[in-house]
Amino acid sequence: MQKIDACVKCKTSLTEWIRCIVQFIPCLLCCLQIKRGNRQCETLLHDTEIASSLAMCQDRTFQYPVEKLRELWRSRQTSYSLMI
Repeated sequence: MQKIDACVKCKTSLTEWIRCIVQFIPCLLCCLQIKRGNRQCETLLHDTEIASSLAMCQDRTFQYPVEKLRELWRSRQTSYSLMI
């Protein structure tokens, strides 16, 4: 309600204010989709690390993919920082 009052005080019509908000909806939805994708990526990387650790416990010849996982975490962090 305060935002609407502010618009009225600055003589911005409510329809102009709503039009302005509606223009940002696609951008907000895109940001939400990116955030959801980042969370899914984090979950998959976490699960991969656990599965790799369990595989290493079961079979000592299993090579834990340290460099590949590190590279994937860094690329995810880079994409996240670009979004902010």
